[in-house]
Amino acid sequence: MMFELDLRHYTATLLHPRYRQLKGVSNAEREQVYSYVREEMKRIIYESKQEDVVHVLPERKKRKLETSFLQDYEDDDDFANNDLSQAEDNGLENEEYEYKVAPPDELPRYLAMDFDKSKISSNPLEFWNEYQGHFPVLALLARQIHCIPASSAALERCFSSSGFIVNERRSSLHPDQIDNIIVIRSMEKLKK
Repeated sequence: MMFELDLRHYTATLLHPRYRQLKGVSNAEREQVYSYVREEMKRIIYESKQEDVVHVLPERKKRKLETSFLQDYEDDDDFANNDLSQAEDNGLENEEYEYKVAPPDELPRYLAMDFDKSKISSNPLEFWNEYQGHFPVLALLARQIHCIPASSAALERCFSSSGFIVNERRSSLHPDQIDNIIVIRSMEKLKK
């Protein structure tokens, strides 16, 4: 075998709607892929929450400067509503058992979803673009996984073409100029 398959390869296969059942993979490998996908989904959710916090913090600082110091001590509307709803809930709950609703896991819903395979494109990103409202975290993971090039052939071609451009006589070219020449050459190849 020329290369080893790792979790990202299996994940890319899982996130392609035509091959999501992972046929030909052992149950242990399948469970490993599922746990990897769930960990990646947790990471994406955590990072999105961190970005929300980062975007909110500068606004609060700006708002504090514009308001009086007494407004910092006022009750928040959300806090009052949460206290009221908690007080109502506490009267109805059993004190011995705490019921927590787990966030919905997108992976089982994706695996159980029925859709017409004949209408699915060979490009999995088109599917995820269409279903990103149903599976927002999985769609983001699919975009991250499927943007990884399957091979390094394009990169090797780029190095090869830059080797033709930079030679003894052109060794003092600026890197931006080399980029421009490579782009022009590739555009000329596309025209043909």
